[in-house]
Amino acid sequence: LRWEYVIIPRLVNVTPDRGTVGTVVTLQGGGYKANELVQIDFGTTKTITTVSATAEGSWTVSFTIDTQRYGSTTIKAIGMNSKGEADNLEVFIQPNIIKVTPTSGTVGSLVTVSGNGYGASHGIAIKFGTTATIPAVTTSTVYGSWTAVFTVDTQPYGTTTIIAQDNVETGAIDDEVRFKIQPNIWYVSPTEGTVGTVITIAGNGYFSAFWVRIDFGVTDNILGELLST
Repeated sequence: LRWEYVIIPRLVNVTPDRGTVGTVVTLQGGGYKANELVQIDFGTTKTITTVSATAEGSWTVSFTIDTQRYGSTTIKAIGMNSKGEADNLEVFIQPNIIKVTPTSGTVGSLVTVSGNGYGASHGIAIKFGTTATIPAVTTSTVYGSWTAVFTVDTQPYGTTTIIAQDNVETGAIDDEVRFKIQPNIWYVSPTEGTVGTVITIAGNGYFSAFWVRIDFGVTDNILGELLST
């Protein structure tokens, strides 16, 4: 008697098995024809990379996660000669805030925030420091990417947090970055005058409940100590 044993293509390892857009993934496979070209498909992306199998039909290749939406994403490895296909491994794509411009500023500054790896066509809530009411933005229909613009509201000096959370997957899909609020004198009236003129000034972005010293020209501490609120 003669028995035939059919070797089929197989994905044997993926490292890491989760990451954000931009993460480098290393993939290994075997059971392909000797020296054949293998096409790697990843989620919505056809041919994210290719690799040539060895004489034993095995191969190793690395690729970078491109812009795709949140969740488990299937990897397919297709032999171009044998047409053998393996898709038994997945990579879990996680949300990521990719850009904040600028990374610091005074109250009133415009901030642009961008992210990817969120749910497709989902509303994203932006929380900024103590403020949870920054207007929401909707992600793209396919890739789960988004961009939001907001104005720094009145908050105390220091490094605060920007959190982007998926409204559909509350608590499950979010990411955060840092933004530094800087102090600012935003009002002076009048802007000129003679000796004896009374001047009113106002500021924001200072430490909460700290003393603020006002210096004027060659005079240090012209008002003594004022308590910021």
